[in-house]
Amino acid sequence: MTRVMSTRFAATVLLTALSLSIWSAAAQAEDPPPPDPRLGPPTDRAAYGRAALEVVGVLAIGVGQYWLSAGNNARDWDFPPLSERFDERNIRFDNNTHVTNNLLHPLAGAAYYGLSRANGLSVGESVLYAQAASAIWEFGLEWREKVSINDMVMTTAAGTAAGEFLVQLAAYLNSAPDGGAWPQQAAGATLGFPIWVHDQLDDRHADASPPLDQLGFSSGYRHRFTLDLQNAWLDDGAERQQQLRGVRLAAQLSSLPGFLEPRSFARLFANGNFSEGLLDLQFDGRGLQNTDVAFDAVLAGYYRQWADADVLGWLAGVGTGLEFVDRNSLGLGDQYALAHFVGPSLALFRKGQTLSWTLASRLYGDFAPMRSLAWPAVYAANPRATYKSSLQGQYQYNLGFSNRSYAELRFHALRLSGEYNWGRYQSIEGLDRFQEQITRDLPGSEALDERRFTLAIEPPGAPIRAYAGIERSAHASHLGGYSARRLERRFVAGMGLAF
Repeated sequence: MTRVMSTRFAATVLLTALSLSIWSAAAQAEDPPPPDPRLGPPTDRAAYGRAALEVVGVLAIGVGQYWLSAGNNARDWDFPPLSERFDERNIRFDNNTHVTNNLLHPLAGAAYYGLSRANGLSVGESVLYAQAASAIWEFGLEWREKVSINDMVMTTAAGTAAGEFLVQLAAYLNSAPDGGAWPQQAAGATLGFPIWVHDQLDDRHADASPPLDQLGFSSGYRHRFTLDLQNAWLDDGAERQQQLRGVRLAAQLSSLPGFLEPRSFARLFANGNFSEGLLDLQFDGRGLQNTDVAFDAVLAGYYRQWADADVLGWLAGVGTGLEFVDRNSLGLGDQYALAHFVGPSLALFRKGQTLSWTLASRLYGDFAPMRSLAWPAVYAANPRATYKSSLQGQYQYNLGFSNRSYAELRFHALRLSGEYNWGRYQSIEGLDRFQEQITRDLPGSEALDERRFTLAIEPPGAPIRAYAGIERSAHASHLGGYSARRLERRFVAGMGLAF
């Protein structure tokens, strides 16, 4: 175990050092950037006042919902004295549900951040607006409750990743020259509403120079969208088995001008130019069993590519992300959320006539609310003790590191991909909502290990695809001298669309 951890630590240091060295070398790049059509959220002028008003409007909606559901929210009212509002005793982790804390709060943060970006604010300025909105909510509008540390972290950090992807998608859906035909107009005014409405207000029009892509939008963007229906056969390596059916939507977007086009150039970027989103829902006869939601965004970095017969490029940047997982399969529930703080992101790309490939790796520092699988054994051994209030919901708050490494090979209609993710976390003590009442404040640790391998057939020129793959996910928990582990193995097969 020590050798494995040392190896991972060395890999972490190497990845960080390599990213910093590449970033330093970027300043010496002499190649001029390619022509810069309007891609991504607008950056020509920032409407700071209008962005602030819109964020206040979102806060007002939240206040209305909060008081309309006062009966449900009253269970969280601590009534801290206003004179002690900024006292550290009233700034704690809360014990709300997994969905409320780790999905709804990031989506609120995505609204604060995304509206700021749609108003022309930079990535950094939009993060500040989102953080200010979260602080106003926690310190002012939720004045009957203690200030929640985890809500501010998830709203801003996780909301940035979700908001960047959603606003990049909105910009793409409004990129059709002259608005496009009615399908493009409908997509822009609905899924792309944040950009659409601000384009109307500012009389801003899509760039007419790039030709259309196969969906009728600007070909200046590079994208990959997949919509799959799949069957999954699960087991835990022992006696439990289960079959699930599901739908999986995934999207990758690049708004970097010239990316993988036949031209050589080098440039710095800082407009969230690479982003991804995922929604994976799995069902059985009883209903929804598993939910996976993920967002990633490379916010800034350096990209260089060389074009000859093929195009070769490499990327070094800083990224952020969110993973939300809620699984009830195999009778072994698991829940966790990973708010990926800014960390180094490296990628290599090759685009050829018949052979293309991608190699990518990202390292993050994480804030991680996670279910402790060992909690039931701890409680059964000493039910009279008073533990963290969040542990009553079977989770606690952690800090740690994670890595996502990905490889893909494309040859004619064949697409092979593999992914390896790991995370290591230590619990945070001393900041529970009712810390003064705790008699046993137990440290814990969590470990995640996920592996996927997929083979897909995607005929050139056709949007259909068929695929099969194997997946393995493991979660190990240690708490108060007790350990527990959840293993899930899958064989998946499905068909869908890729465009």
